[in-house]
Amino acid sequence: MRLGCGFGGVVCGSRRTIVAVAACVGTAALGFGVLESLEPVPLQDGTIVVQSRTDPSADALDQELRAFAQRYVETLAGGDDGAIATLYADEARFAWFTDGVRLYDSAADVTNSLGEIRGMGAALETTLRDVEVVPLAEGLAEIRALFRTRATIGDREAFAYAGAMTMVVERAGDGWVVVGGHSSTPSAPPRRTTER
Repeated sequence: MRLGCGFGGVVCGSRRTIVAVAACVGTAALGFGVLESLEPVPLQDGTIVVQSRTDPSADALDQELRAFAQRYVETLAGGDDGAIATLYADEARFAWFTDGVRLYDSAADVTNSLGEIRGMGAALETTLRDVEVVPLAEGLAEIRALFRTRATIGDREAFAYAGAMTMVVERAGDGWVVVGGHSSTPSAPPRRTTER
């Protein structure tokens, strides 16, 4: 996680260790609940930095949400509409955007779309890579990943696409549900035109 502050200092580091110039601590601590266990570390030149201790719960959350992301793609591929529906928050709060279009407003929208693909006799497989987990607040996080989805009919590839996705997930009982998300696929860069 890289953070900045308005006092001319810099906060930098990973999701486990954050180092801050002292003037930034108030801003960073107010804006990000991650900075719970801070300890001052004086440097030789008299500057005081603040460093967080490693938070073991951050590792546990990271592992838990990586497992959720894997279960998510496996459940979508499994084709069980009831199991797929359990992945999503209720309709009033759920939205999924793809390539700039609001595509789904409910778990039913997702299962209907997947049902159309299965109706063609196709099997879906999605793989994720470069998965990142970003805690947003207590019980709320974002999962970011690059993905590749392919649909096969028998041993023939019917279609495939790849891109990037983010999912906002919320704690629900002992698990997590997707509140919203976005996926995008690369497109050709716009061509320059010369006005005459």
